Amino acid sequence: MSQYILTISENKVSSSFLNFIKDLDFVEKVEQFEEPFKSLSNEDWIKPDRPATDEEFEQMIKSAEESKDLNFDEAISLSEKRYTEWSKRNSK
Repeated sequence: MSQYILTISENKVSSSFLNFIKDLDFVEKVEQFEEPFKSLSNEDWIKPDRPATDEEFEQMIKSAEESKDLNFDEAISLSEKRYTEWSKRNSK
C-alpha cells in the first residue's frame, strides 16, 4: 500500500478531482485534511497524540541495530539530552 498527500492549488477543481480519485477501483480511502500538513523532524517523529506507524518503528529499530557507535549508557544519556531539548522547544 502507498499513501500520498496532494496539494491542490485551485479549490474549484478539488471536488471534481476527488470524485475522480474515489471512483478508481484500487483507491481504498480518500481523506481531506483541513490544516496544512507539516512533516515531523527527526527529534519529534513520535508524539503522544499520534501513534508511530509500523514503518517508523521498523526504521527506528533498523537504525539502532546498525549503529555500533553507542553503548547502552551512552544511548540513555543521548536520549535524555534529546528529550530535554525537544521538551524545551515544545513547551512554549
